[in-house]
Amino acid sequence: MKNICCFFLLILLFVQAVYAEVVTSVEITALSGLTRDENQEFVIYEVGKTALNFDSVGNPDVRAQLELDTIVTEAIMPDVKRAFVKVRFPGFRITAGKTRESWGEGFLFNAGDVIFGSMDPIADLSEAILRDETAWLVDLYVPLGQFSHIEAIVLPYAPGSQSAEILNSVHDMRAGGRIVTKLWGIKIEGGYLFKADQALHHPYVSFQGNLFFDLQLSAALQLPAEDATPEDIEDGFTVSFGLMHIFSTDEAGTWTVRMEGALRPFGSWEEVEAADEDTKYGLLLYPEIDYAPDDFLSFQLRSIISPIDASAVISFGCTYNIYQGLNILATVAVQLGDEDDVFGWDREGDVALLLGLEYIF
Repeated sequence: MKNICCFFLLILLFVQAVYAEVVTSVEITALSGLTRDENQEFVIYEVGKTALNFDSVGNPDVRAQLELDTIVTEAIMPDVKRAFVKVRFPGFRITAGKTRESWGEGFLFNAGDVIFGSMDPIADLSEAILRDETAWLVDLYVPLGQFSHIEAIVLPYAPGSQSAEILNSVHDMRAGGRIVTKLWGIKIEGGYLFKADQALHHPYVSFQGNLFFDLQLSAALQLPAEDATPEDIEDGFTVSFGLMHIFSTDEAGTWTVRMEGALRPFGSWEEVEAADEDTKYGLLLYPEIDYAPDDFLSFQLRSIISPIDASAVISFGCTYNIYQGLNILATVAVQLGDEDDVFGWDREGDVALLLGLEYIF
């Protein structure tokens, strides 16, 4: 019922945009994959992905976007990825709908992302954007100068919520704010989110600057709203850090080098026997190297490394833009480690080969 009502609400919201100036784009991706299942047998699969995007243009003070995504296997899984209106008024800006607001700093690991959470490892490194979860929200943005602003946000549903109910208790909402400024060339950000559905306080701070490399550092603390213990403080303290630089020459093409880390100072710094999903090691690393010799061909090497249990997932991808809007995609990924490590061989999906075509028009 919730999905049906939201669909008709979206139609009403975007009627005006449809009759105004609208840029429409369609992305279709057809993928063929080879991997191993839980019985260590090689299996093949086919996946289709579509993204239909309507983006309003022409009005400098109002922007609206509707993005409909669909994953097609043996079943069809539609999703309203984005559906929002952003309006600029004198002195402030309001965004309402389903979209993503990025707080903190980081491409994969970001302790400052208190809205969606970006500290846990992922297994699929083939996507161009590794963190792109969206949520229904209302966001108020107030500029304070050229490099400063304050922001307040309300989320009626927790990100990723699968509830079929349209109405949600105020005791299950999330709300918070942040302030961003710049001092001596360093971007400084501090914020807070209260997660009423989990009764958690979640403050954070974040810094971003440049010293040949783009450098970033974020720290967050997640605490129970009542009866917090020293163990809660230790478990809820997280830090992320990273650096990135782009080297570009006419002769050697463009190289992008990135390194990020997820640090849990009070996590486990020794390998845990029979570790499970609740095991939180003290350090995870994310190195990435991208190389584009020209405007048509690019190579990508990514990995998530768990140095404490000596496990990793490694992904190598290649994209070839053969015609305008048409890309040939190829990715091979492998997991290294023991059965009870963060990543490991002899488990479902421990090796994968993916070939496909992507067409944008």
